[in-house]
Amino acid sequence: MRVVFVIISLLISSIPNVSFAHKSNFVNYSVKVSTVLDAYKLAHQYHDSLLEIQGDMLILNLSEKEYLQLKNTDHVVYIGVNNDHVFDSRIKRNSLTKLVNKSSDSNVELTIPEFECYNTVEGTYAEAKSLAIAHPELVQWKKIGESWKKTQKESGYDLNVLVIGADQKNSNKPKLFLQSGLHAREYAPVALNLAFAKYLITNQGVDPEVDWILDNTEIHLLLVANPDGRKKAEEGLWWRKNTNNNYCSDEPNRMGVDLNRNYTFNWFSIENGSSGDECMSTFRGHEKGSEPEIQAIEAYVKSIFPDSRGPNVNDAAPTSTPGLFIDIHSAGGMVMWPWSTTVDPAPNAAGLQRLGRRFAAINGYRAFQSSNLYPADGVSTGLGYGELGIASIIFEIGTQFFESCQTYEQEVLPNNLRALMYAAKAAISPYTITKGPEVVGIRLEGSGQKPVPSGTNINLKANVSDALFRQLADETLEASQSIKQVLLTISHVDTAEVTKEIQLSAADGEFDSNNELISYVLNTENWSEGRYSLYMKAQDQDGNWGTVKGASLVIDNNIENQNVLPTADFSFECADLECIVSGDKSTDDGELTYRWLINDRAPLFGKSVSFNYYETGEYKIVLQVEDEFGFVASTEKTLTLQGIIEPVAVLEYSCDGLICDFDSSKSSDTDGQITHLEWYIDGIYQADYREATFQYEFPVAGTYVIGLFVVDNHNAYDFKEISVEVKDKPVPVKAIVKPVKEASKSGGALMVLLTLLISCFYIRRRWY
Repeated sequence: MRVVFVIISLLISSIPNVSFAHKSNFVNYSVKVSTVLDAYKLAHQYHDSLLEIQGDMLILNLSEKEYLQLKNTDHVVYIGVNNDHVFDSRIKRNSLTKLVNKSSDSNVELTIPEFECYNTVEGTYAEAKSLAIAHPELVQWKKIGESWKKTQKESGYDLNVLVIGADQKNSNKPKLFLQSGLHAREYAPVALNLAFAKYLITNQGVDPEVDWILDNTEIHLLLVANPDGRKKAEEGLWWRKNTNNNYCSDEPNRMGVDLNRNYTFNWFSIENGSSGDECMSTFRGHEKGSEPEIQAIEAYVKSIFPDSRGPNVNDAAPTSTPGLFIDIHSAGGMVMWPWSTTVDPAPNAAGLQRLGRRFAAINGYRAFQSSNLYPADGVSTGLGYGELGIASIIFEIGTQFFESCQTYEQEVLPNNLRALMYAAKAAISPYTITKGPEVVGIRLEGSGQKPVPSGTNINLKANVSDALFRQLADETLEASQSIKQVLLTISHVDTAEVTKEIQLSAADGEFDSNNELISYVLNTENWSEGRYSLYMKAQDQDGNWGTVKGASLVIDNNIENQNVLPTADFSFECADLECIVSGDKSTDDGELTYRWLINDRAPLFGKSVSFNYYETGEYKIVLQVEDEFGFVASTEKTLTLQGIIEPVAVLEYSCDGLICDFDSSKSSDTDGQITHLEWYIDGIYQADYREATFQYEFPVAGTYVIGLFVVDNHNAYDFKEISVEVKDKPVPVKAIVKPVKEASKSGGALMVLLTLLISCFYIRRRWY
């Protein structure tokens, strides 16, 4: 049996400036499990209550009913109180990039206090509007509906979509629809969605891959799908739903409808897929599609995507169906696809699975069908896939709802920005394009981001893989084939003419594997000046092509092509279960980019990054630096780190008859302090005894199992059990002699014999 320790954590009173929407009725529990995989499984089961996941520990916000359900499963063994557990300092770290927090002409907050990397609703809308004003030929800011409060003539918000790359001459361009902010308390998704828009717009004409996307894909970004609720979350409330006060009006901090249970398709179609209780976090509403936010979203999505799936549940969309629907949530590091209401595969399951596992290989997350998380009805992918047949995916990004700015900027943003770039390319044919091989990065050693004079030899390097999928160890591997060909196309940006088409060869001389390294020397002799776009794509032996990968090269004969090769080196400082690593020892004559690989974790980006270590062991740290000319240097170090040391429970006792004194004062913790303990008798929690010692009077003599559970300030634990034989006190001799003497005086031999028999019977009962 897997053992799970559940520890009530009184986090509410210990977190400054953060309050909880369910404060009076819900409690935060720390759940310690045996392995990280067990933590993910439990996180799936209780995802609606998940506050944070750290290795093999979760923090869940549960009602008493939910807690009792968890406690009564085979997994749950212990429960107690840990007053010292708080969210660590990561949740309140300052942003690595400071932003102006207020607009210049008003007192409206543009970023969330203490989370300056995240815009408020007003800040998000202001940035989106500015993009549309600055780039009217490329960007539109469209109103698609109103929030619940605004429909009530209160101070609510419009629902707006940022449209990028719409082309009046080609309305049939494949479309990518990205939605974020449906659940109010999830900070990072809205920021990621806006960052993607800004990346596309600011890199137009600079990044050939962006140019390809804008030429071939129409992007629709619903940045804040639940603006009323988002404003509640910006106050620090753990808010999930919208703010419809027709529901749960007696408890204002629990009112509203869970918008991701209110979609029309499969609304209230399964047991436990949503709640009919108005005050629960997954309340579905009393009618499908009842909320104005959902009505606006459904109408808009149906206006940009045709219906490509038949009316029956087993009708598949044509595999050629273009378009992609992605709903971005947090947290947990997951990629999911339909169905969410049944474990049965969707009609397009093969294509959806390949797409999900391809995304997971890019952002480092776990990929699976939505129903493996928990059953849910009336969800967003029912609109995209269930109704319209559009390939639909859910991202659960990061590790917590109020994601720290440091984690967002060094991990969540860069890894998921890459995933969204892939999504924009895959939208052309998402069910089939994942069959083809992917070009995993192009590096131009000798030019990189810098102009070079003609005649410079450029070393083009890339990896090509037909097996870029991520699945669990016990899952079936995706089908893959050997690479058949890799095509490089070079065009001059100013003239738009293709100057070269080159069939590239494998670095080892033969395409005979599903993973190949490409190394090619590009001779730029006699190239005219200007910017060149380089595009690579690959084909496998079955004839399937993957998406394109782009790079840029600038020829400028006024540039002296001199470069000092970079060197990679780093320093580190580890304490209190956190390592800060810095690439400050790396050298170059220009700017470097830094990429860190730590064991099997998702890459981290930045000159200085941090990571936590909870388990004792070796941590392999690889630093890769790249200079502005595309040259890479790397170094590797292995650190042996001491993780959390479990406390040691020591139980001593002494008994005087049925009364026993138990003592835990000799229990110890070498890397912290014991913050909480519990006593158990025959597996029953003794709720009235939480001190280091306690006295207990047993009802009858017998053998009892005594348990001691201790928890330290790191939520590590130890449990000690002993068997204790409890006996009655022996009857003193005078208790027998005195009545015998009195009997002999009063009644002779018969009375003495009768008294002895009664005394022996009494003694036997006391002893046995």
